[in-house]
Amino acid sequence: MRNIYEKTTMKYLKLNLPLTKTHLRIITQMSNLRYLALYNPTDHEHPLRLNSNFFQRLSSLKYLSKVQLSGHLELSTHDLQSSNSTVFPALESFWISLTAVQVAQVIPILYMGKFERLETLWLKFPLLPDEGWKAIPGIPWVPFFQTLRLKTTHRFNSLAIDCAGFNPTKLTQWPLLSLSDIPGLLKLHLTRLRIEFPILSTLSNADIQKLTNALPMLTALELSTCLPWQTDFASLVHIAKSLPRLIDLHFGINAQAIPPEDQVPVLSHPLDTLRLTISRLDDPGQFAYCLDKIFPSICACELFWPVLRVTPQKPVSFWMRQNDRFPASGTLGQTRRRG
Repeated sequence: MRNIYEKTTMKYLKLNLPLTKTHLRIITQMSNLRYLALYNPTDHEHPLRLNSNFFQRLSSLKYLSKVQLSGHLELSTHDLQSSNSTVFPALESFWISLTAVQVAQVIPILYMGKFERLETLWLKFPLLPDEGWKAIPGIPWVPFFQTLRLKTTHRFNSLAIDCAGFNPTKLTQWPLLSLSDIPGLLKLHLTRLRIEFPILSTLSNADIQKLTNALPMLTALELSTCLPWQTDFASLVHIAKSLPRLIDLHFGINAQAIPPEDQVPVLSHPLDTLRLTISRLDDPGQFAYCLDKIFPSICACELFWPVLRVTPQKPVSFWMRQNDRFPASGTLGQTRRRG
């Protein structure tokens, strides 16, 4: 039976059904497999365990370039052996979105060996119940980023870390970090970075300078923090000057102090999509005017404000029209098509 699966010409396999150990064993015998997507339905009482043997066998498939693991699965990877040999020799994209997984279970997979061709890693961790946040003794993000740097090459350029949802008010016991706590992140060669998970406590203007100096080739940057942002409009100006290829930005600032118009440079940055979390916005019209000077090519803009002194129901385009220095046909608060 083993020879039958080894000789199959199947290259693409996507399963959305109650998985069994037999399924897993057969999959790791498909020597010509290029693409694998496994989804185990979440309505099962117990998750299916992906153990070390499964990953060791899977890593030997020499053509496998994309893996997606999602649904009611759990990782049992504590006994994976560390190596400097090449594993997953063709793997370019690795997605993990499971109902029962934490970052400590992902690290042993990276320890397996060198991921010579890996370009994209996307991790989505589950939303824990209220008591679950306090039950975790610590989140090993420092070794995670260190290992990711050591086990990948210059090909690795896209990292996304998501959470199925979290409430920062419930994170009083959560071990938050500063950017300086995770230097391994800044040693990667990323063009896309997304952190929508309770890792960073907050970010300052100095942090943004470190980030842009370390990752000057970014085309997409999406960051969330658990505490109020310490950045201000100066960080947006710095980003506009330092990340010339940036197309998508999800960021946050304290917008209380907007610089005078004559101190804001006129730039031709190609940023297309902007999503901003804003606190203490006193003059939306002035803010929109200055924003348009540094990012004149924006096609879509979303502003979120947890605490705002103006009426939040009114769109940004309304505040722009109140400012006679900024035409009502401006780009912010609207979406337009390029001809």
